[in-house]
Amino acid sequence: PKIQSLEGIECFTDLEDLRTPWQDQLTGNLDMTNNTKLYRLWLQHHDLTGLDISNLPNLRYVIAGGGSMPHGGFGPNLNTTNSSVQELDVSESGLTEIDVSTNMSLYELNVKSNQLTNINITNTTLTYLNCNDNPPLTSIDVSGATSLTTLHSDNNNGYFTLDLSANSAMYHISLENNTNLQLLNLANGNTSGIFILDTTFTTNTQNNLVIKVDASFYTSTSGGTNLPANWSVQTGTTFIT
Repeated sequence: PKIQSLEGIECFTDLEDLRTPWQDQLTGNLDMTNNTKLYRLWLQHHDLTGLDISNLPNLRYVIAGGGSMPHGGFGPNLNTTNSSVQELDVSESGLTEIDVSTNMSLYELNVKSNQLTNINITNTTLTYLNCNDNPPLTSIDVSGATSLTTLHSDNNNGYFTLDLSANSAMYHISLENNTNLQLLNLANGNTSGIFILDTTFTTNTQNNLVIKVDASFYTSTSGGTNLPANWSVQTGTTFIT
């Protein structure tokens, strides 16, 4: 039989690891605030409409994405206020906004397939961000995420510029099918350190994509005509310094 409720879970105060099979159909709000020893929480593919992890000082890993409710998963009923969480996956959760400013230990964040309109990351510990498939997304600000190495933002057509000039640790950038993207700033003092770049299918109706790079990179690649092997850019892309 499938589990449909975790009512009474608050009584298991010594619980450290909770994983529910994807076949289960958990519903309603889930309040784990009494399970203060919880270390890992895995709730993928659920019908939950709320989750509170704010009072869990030992929690490190949260995978709670994949909500199947047609009207939208957690929505505003998600409280991620937690300074100890290191990995957070709330993909496919019906989110229109998310605030991870209090998650000061966070190094991996997955918010793909939601309805976010803007993303503002100030966490200096964050190294990985996946925000693929957020159609309303109009702004990504990761200037405060100075440790960021990996950014996935495929299939997002709401923003026109993306500034990564403050992210000198950047290694892997995927911006496939961002058809309105006009300006990408990679002049971060370490453009040559970006090992993988994918900006294919970014042709927009106004202009072809312009990528700003470090002067040394521009020179070493002959103005962008001799790009690294793992760089895939849309035909017609212009490079500037």
